[in-house]
Amino acid sequence: MSEKRRIGIMGGTFNPIHYGHLIIAENACEQFDLDQVLFIPTGHTPHKKFSGKEMTYHRCEMVRLAIKDNPHFSISLCEVEQSETCYTYKTLELLQEEYPDADLYFILGADSLDTFDSWVHPELICQRAAILAAVRDDLNEAKVDEMITELSACYHGRIYRLETPNFNVSSHTIRTRLQKGKTVRYIIPEKVEQYIQKHHLYQEMPVEVIKKHLREELKHSRYIHTLGVMDTAVHLAEKHGCDVHKAQYAGLLHDCAKCISDDEKIAICRSHDVEISDAELAQPSLLHAKCGEIFAEEKYGVTDPEILHAIRVHTTGCPAMNLLDKIIFISDYIEPNRDQAPHLKELRQMAESDLDQTLYQILDDTISYLKKTQGTFDQTTLDTYSYYKNIEKLCKE
Repeated sequence: MSEKRRIGIMGGTFNPIHYGHLIIAENACEQFDLDQVLFIPTGHTPHKKFSGKEMTYHRCEMVRLAIKDNPHFSISLCEVEQSETCYTYKTLELLQEEYPDADLYFILGADSLDTFDSWVHPELICQRAAILAAVRDDLNEAKVDEMITELSACYHGRIYRLETPNFNVSSHTIRTRLQKGKTVRYIIPEKVEQYIQKHHLYQEMPVEVIKKHLREELKHSRYIHTLGVMDTAVHLAEKHGCDVHKAQYAGLLHDCAKCISDDEKIAICRSHDVEISDAELAQPSLLHAKCGEIFAEEKYGVTDPEILHAIRVHTTGCPAMNLLDKIIFISDYIEPNRDQAPHLKELRQMAESDLDQTLYQILDDTISYLKKTQGTFDQTTLDTYSYYKNIEKLCKE
């Protein structure tokens, strides 16, 4: 009786694929005697609405180019071709059906073991595949071994260390370098770099093009609100000496993920290893800000960390917000189309001269409203409120 084929499963956005991905796959082949590694680009859903079909096509083409010369590597479109949300346990089920006589080895970064408990049906993942946890040189080996032991016992799984060299470059770093015109030689395969240049990928999308996208994707009322936030942010940036370009982009994109379902928000955050609080699980609509940060970068080509951070915290705030953070947070609340919140007239006047006082008053009104209506608070909002309440006290002393 012949031995079963051993197939590695390498999932990811591959946006773009780089040598780090290829090194991990090659090491998996060598250390676990794999016959094949399947590279599986994440599908349209939950990513359909932020990557778009065009970008999904480009990601797949770049994978094809990167693995073309390795006979052990191939691409699978099993997630791209799915119309429903792609969870790992479902993907593995599909692959079991496609390769009934093979043993599957699911490859992930060892840092993902921290959040493995929160994945959808981790027990089914462990049933359907062995797990190879890629360990970089900079990770705490003792902690990794401890997590492997605990998860193996909890889910009766086969979880192994996959030793890999420390290739400390992310797709995010590559996109940022490309946007700034910096070299990516020796970080991504030459054919992938040529493809990116040919198709003008990872360039910041012009404002008018973003508006067109948002007009099609958002509800009309949400789109009007978005334009109001952008205009207010630009005005406050000019008033308080903030970068107007950054304020315009952050204001325009702050709600770019409002159009997706709660299930999609949760799935996107999990697929990007974004922490989800208990309050956010109870009210997934709060996650539109974290998803918005992802959309802004991966769909609209924004790589500026200040713009991305302002989008991320525009709903909950955060302690010690920078100037752009404050402007977007405040603009979201006071833009001219808002008419239900208390003290709007006073807040609009206050924002002209004192952003910290305006920020505190908005947080105070928000906490009062939440106490009356929900009783559930996001801890970040409470921490932000406490921080600016202390500043307000100091200013009065």
